[in-house]
Amino acid sequence: FELFWNGRSPGKKAMGCRVIRDGGMPVNFTSSLIRNFLRPIDYVLSALMIGFFIVFASPTYKRLGDLAAGTIVITERRITLMQLLADRRVGTFRPTQQPIGLFTKADVSVLSADQLHTIRRFLERRFDLSPDKRMRFAMDLYNKVAELIPAAKGHGIREEQVLEEIIVVSEGEELSSVE
Repeated sequence: FELFWNGRSPGKKAMGCRVIRDGGMPVNFTSSLIRNFLRPIDYVLSALMIGFFIVFASPTYKRLGDLAAGTIVITERRITLMQLLADRRVGTFRPTQQPIGLFTKADVSVLSADQLHTIRRFLERRFDLSPDKRMRFAMDLYNKVAELIPAAKGHGIREEQVLEEIIVVSEGEELSSVE
């Protein structure tokens, strides 16, 4: 179910949850296989109370299967159409600062469409996150990008600004003013 229902099982769908990989990417076959293969071990450890200690020792409250697979279960925000129309931040991306031209199209071409989509989704929804989650997600995405694009390192600017620059270049946006 997790593979074909975008990280949801029937139970997760009913509860408004889904599984994603660390960094916000969709769950893939390997991560789903690992987390579900370890499920019986999680049950045994929970029965022995060891599983509860594992969950509470994890900073993100992950069970053993999620730790091994690099996944996390998230709660989806439910929003009405009227709330969506009233919230100007959802679905729109505008850089918070004027782009300074750190990258070329060739630099960002090493990123997959999924990776660019994940960065864009983070930038669109970052204002809905708590400051510590926002900073942690930005740092995770930045670190993944810096592994693939050496030009991303060492500019002395915020991680979010680097991510914004990547989206501006990847989409070829010409932005004359920053809101």
